[in-house]
Amino acid sequence: LTAVGGELNRDRQFLIPAAKAASSKVANGQIIQINGEVKLDRAGRVIHPKTGTLVYPGDKLLTANGAKVLLQCADLTIQSVQAGQNEVNGCASETEQAECTPGTYKCPHRSDRIAWSDRLDRIPYIISPRRTALLNPKPILRWHPVAGAKSYTVTLEGDGVQWQTQLSDTQVIYPGDPPLKPGGHYTLTVETDTGVSSLDEPVKPGGLGFSMLDANQTERVELAVVEITQQSWTEQAKAIALANLYTDNGLNAEAIATLETLVAGG
Repeated sequence: LTAVGGELNRDRQFLIPAAKAASSKVANGQIIQINGEVKLDRAGRVIHPKTGTLVYPGDKLLTANGAKVLLQCADLTIQSVQAGQNEVNGCASETEQAECTPGTYKCPHRSDRIAWSDRLDRIPYIISPRRTALLNPKPILRWHPVAGAKSYTVTLEGDGVQWQTQLSDTQVIYPGDPPLKPGGHYTLTVETDTGVSSLDEPVKPGGLGFSMLDANQTERVELAVVEITQQSWTEQAKAIALANLYTDNGLNAEAIATLETLVAGG
């Protein structure tokens, strides 16, 4: 499945940046819904696109009678090519590939492409949330199970929060007390009863923390979510559009959860 400017791999662990997955060019849009027969002319080469296909400047969409295609541009605007129309991709050109910096929340793959090893498998490394912004002030905290560990001490620290709990499971819902502040930055750590900590994971550029979206951005995202969910699109189109929206706002955990639900639903 291709979405969120990248591909969700089959084991659903990370996103592969689209520019590397598809082309060295910079995509400026993505097909989120196809009805009927649609072709894509790319520099004289005609291909049959699918939902999730990335489009590039100069691509021409060819729709047969009764066909329709919805295109979500990189700026999140929606374009519709109606039946019998032959239109050049009208999305604004992206001048450069979205930067994946060492900053904590700017890499779509969230540093989840961990170099797996026997040593790492013995660490309760954080699965989620890591290197992402969040909307939900009561997120599910998840970590890797460690063989032989009978209990885990979970600590959440950050702006106005010093919270700790102990449990035998490998996930817990943060209760929201004390509340996570809009715009706040937080660090989650987990330690086993055998003395192994998530901090033993090799350090990644930008760290492994997470943030809460600020109030103004949260309002904008929530309004956009309502607008998308009210459209008369397929559920697949809505899911891809939502995932793109989330990623554009640094909500990588939300984007991946949306795509996982889509994949699980077939």
